[in-house]
Amino acid sequence: MEILPGLALDPSTLIFSIGALALMLSTISWSMALANQRQSLGLGAWASGTASVGIAFVLFFLRGHVSWFLSFLVANSLVLFGSFCSLLAHARLHGFRPPWRLGLSSNLFGMSGILLVYYLNQPRHIAVFTLSLALAAQLTIAATQTLRHAHRPRATAVWLACAMLLTLASAYGLRALVSLTAQADSVALQAHAMPQIGALLTGAVGLVGASIAFFAMVHDRQQRETLEQTRRDGITGLYTRAAFLQLAQQLIAQENGTAYAVIMLDLDHFKQVNDRFGHANGDMALSQVGRIMASVSRPADIAARYGGEEFCVLLPQTDAGGAAQMAEALRRQMASKPVQLRQGQQLQLTLSAGHAVWQRGETLEHVIERADQALYRAKAAGRNQVCAAALPEQAQQAQYAPPTA
Repeated sequence: MEILPGLALDPSTLIFSIGALALMLSTISWSMALANQRQSLGLGAWASGTASVGIAFVLFFLRGHVSWFLSFLVANSLVLFGSFCSLLAHARLHGFRPPWRLGLSSNLFGMSGILLVYYLNQPRHIAVFTLSLALAAQLTIAATQTLRHAHRPRATAVWLACAMLLTLASAYGLRALVSLTAQADSVALQAHAMPQIGALLTGAVGLVGASIAFFAMVHDRQQRETLEQTRRDGITGLYTRAAFLQLAQQLIAQENGTAYAVIMLDLDHFKQVNDRFGHANGDMALSQVGRIMASVSRPADIAARYGGEEFCVLLPQTDAGGAAQMAEALRRQMASKPVQLRQGQQLQLTLSAGHAVWQRGETLEHVIERADQALYRAKAAGRNQVCAAALPEQAQQAQYAPPTA
């Protein structure tokens, strides 16, 4: 039986494959961005980056058939641009400010070697060194910033993306180091040597893996935002009652016995507003309360429209003094900001509030009930004021229990 020679990876095949893969991934990314034009979540930047890499590797493959200007200067510049686009894509997806100085500095460093080779005919390994090191730096920045700013708890896609980016960064860093040694020729573009074959193979796998991870992160964020929209009241933008109770229970479980406070609020004479000005203007008043609560509440607080014109805020790690201060701030803000009605009129509204602080052994429902009772006392006392809840019976008994011998 004749034994055929085994197949082997060669640089030309890998270079062409990377170019084709990058262009296909760019097409997928563009189609996803066009399907969600209102919020592309970095898909446009990712598409631009992968398209740049794809064109660059096609030009690398055509080296010897197209001009040196295209296959060297333009192609290497496109690789740098593609890497920078990946950094921008992660910044837009995760909402962090792109490190412009670091990104542009690494690009300038990468271009320095390319320009030295192209215009001054310096040895090519200089361009290999500066380009590879610049790519390693940008990919490392993208990975670390993504890990730092990704939504907690971090999804599997985040860890996969960072792993792919750091793998690519390591491969390019190793290529930069080899270019400084006597083995510099082994990392030339079309070298049939393990260092270059390994770098190209890692690039192909990393490109696909990083793209899949990026698409998965986009999908995760879209799912989170869709879920968040279902949890929000359409008029005020605050959480719904069901979402409030769910999030509050989760937060209380995480705090594990730390005191918290609940404020219940109610718009005074709201029925008269609806009867006199109509439900559309009533919605304007409710929306005003939502804006005030969102502006006054702290990031960790959970604010909700509890039902009708009644609102609720859970304040983690807050005592009676802090709850009273927050409730008074909300009351004062509402009293000082007239509601702008649809007809151009202004309507001055007030709200009443009651607050209660959790006592050991109490359930969330009981704390809300005590805050609600305090709210009704505030309304009965004349409205536009804040009342503190009475302590639960077991807390009162503990407070007034006679000392033991």
